[in-house]
Amino acid sequence: MKELVAGGNASVPSSVLKIKIISGKAADISAYSLYDNEKVSGDADMVFYGQKTNDDLSISLIEEGLTSVFEVDLAKVKAAVKKIAFALTCDKNETIQSLNQLSVQVDNGSQCLITASMEL
Repeated sequence: MKELVAGGNASVPSSVLKIKIISGKAADISAYSLYDNEKVSGDADMVFYGQKTNDDLSISLIEEGLTSVFEVDLAKVKAAVKKIAFALTCDKNETIQSLNQLSVQVDNGSQCLITASMEL
């Protein structure tokens, strides 16, 4: 397992990954397939509570709450996609600092590959 710090990078296998975003309070997490211009090409490139999969089924939101879990099948991601970005929006009048905890974990099967904790 690799512990990432701000600005860090790590390689992952080209397989099915589970991306877990763990927060101290409920938050809305979204995933975006980004292209060369750092933008989505349309609504089909976004995955969130109202659209739980993207158009090619490479990204799925499978759990929400204090831990949001995305399944990302890298073998299915379109070749033109340059990165997948995740964004967090707090519920109601909350702020990111009020979450008290924010971390990300990347799993491949039962193996934890990467963790990252954010200071709030």
